[in-house]
Amino acid sequence: MEWALAILFGAAVVLLILSFSISRKTTKEQQQEANAHYASFMKELKELQDKTHYMELDLDIIAQEAGINKTPQERMVLREALDMYRRKYSIESIAKKTNLSEGEVEKLLAPYPNPKVVRGEIVHDS
Repeated sequence: MEWALAILFGAAVVLLILSFSISRKTTKEQQQEANAHYASFMKELKELQDKTHYMELDLDIIAQEAGINKTPQERMVLREALDMYRRKYSIESIAKKTNLSEGEVEKLLAPYPNPKVVRGEIVHDS
């Protein structure tokens, strides 16, 4: 009986050591995989940042060549108004959110007569 207990205890110790060894290998593999994903993500993020930067430069070049003299704040207001317009906000809602009069909003959006539906058919009035 004592030999059986000693054998079982020895087997338990061996299995415990084997379990720690396997879990350590698995943890290292998972860490390496996480590092690879992180490196891939950071590379893609850098590429997106570069593309965004080049698009901003292209936008500045196009605006300069076209003779558009809007300040960054004016462009941001136009961008926000156009985004809401394409999402089918009413002119009144756009005016409230951009702190412009309805006439100014209509004048601002006049070059964009047919809005494309960007995010569904729901009308967003607040």
